[in-house]
Amino acid sequence: MKITKTTTKTYDIYDCAKWGMSVGDTIVRREKVGMKSKGFDKCFACNKKFNYDDYPYLALVRGHKNVFICEECAKQVNLERVVQNET
Repeated sequence: MKITKTTTKTYDIYDCAKWGMSVGDTIVRREKVGMKSKGFDKCFACNKKFNYDDYPYLALVRGHKNVFICEECAKQVNLERVVQNET
């Protein structure tokens, strides 16, 4: 017998802000102090891979840990904040 289960979970991203370090620097610093860095190399929302020199957005997720998202996804969360960071 084979069973396939699919689970869908909804996350409420209510705000975001530009992260002050590149993805590569963040991963290196976390690993240097013994912290996990799984998931920091891609966008939490759309799974787009980050380059190590990209500066992601930190997304605030209700009832979940804060995560990195790409600029395109950040525009959907808070367009004003993304536009403000581009100027």
